[in-house]
Amino acid sequence: MSDSAADGAAPTETYSIEFVNQLKAQLESAQRESASNKAKYDVFESKERERISAFAPEAKAFIDELIGEADADAKTDMAPLASWANDFTTKKDILSQAPLARMVSCASAKLKRVREEASVGSKASETLGATMKELEQSKAADTAKAARISELEELVREQQSNAKALQDELAKAGLMADRFDFSKASSREKEVSAPEPAKIETPALTAVTSNASRASGNPIQADDLFSHIMNSGNFGSGRVQQSGSGHALLGAASGASGEADLMAALRNA
Repeated sequence: MSDSAADGAAPTETYSIEFVNQLKAQLESAQRESASNKAKYDVFESKERERISAFAPEAKAFIDELIGEADADAKTDMAPLASWANDFTTKKDILSQAPLARMVSCASAKLKRVREEASVGSKASETLGATMKELEQSKAADTAKAARISELEELVREQQSNAKALQDELAKAGLMADRFDFSKASSREKEVSAPEPAKIETPALTAVTSNASRASGNPIQADDLFSHIMNSGNFGSGRVQQSGSGHALLGAASGASGEADLMAALRNA
């Protein structure tokens, strides 16, 4: 019996120390590789979380604006989106949040761009309206000026016709010898000649001085009156003489000396 039982028992397997150490080394290597991969993934996930978190402000503002402008039913349906926008950056599976976050960010940028273009279009429309208004005003002013010019031209033609008729009547009456064509500018306008420069007369004293400076010899002898007095030879006595007439004051006085009594003449005056 004992021999048969011993024969039916499974044989015990034994492993060598080298094999066991080899398995331990492989396990340690796999653990180190797993730790390295986990560290790399943590770094990658941190960078992705930071990148995706940058979409949060635009996504939250865009969704809040849509909900604020929606009706009551739409607000109820979009309420989960408001919750998602507030906490999607803290979710563990941050990479799965990237598509929706990116889509909301692009939609927000598109809406802003459309609004800016609409604002520019509105300003351009206002500028165009103001320009068209100024153009209409300019056209109206030009039309008014053209009408006024036509009125003035008609008035001028009427005046020319009246002037011509008057000229014909005056010519028939013999009161006008020359006839004018009032349609020509030369007949209506008179050319004014330039004034001649005024002549400056030289004073007599200046002329005498100028003649004297040109005379040869003594300049005093160049004067005709002085020469006549000098050549007469009668220089007088240097005293005031009576005229020799019968004047009551300046006439000849009786007396032996025959000299004028100047004091008596002054007293009688």
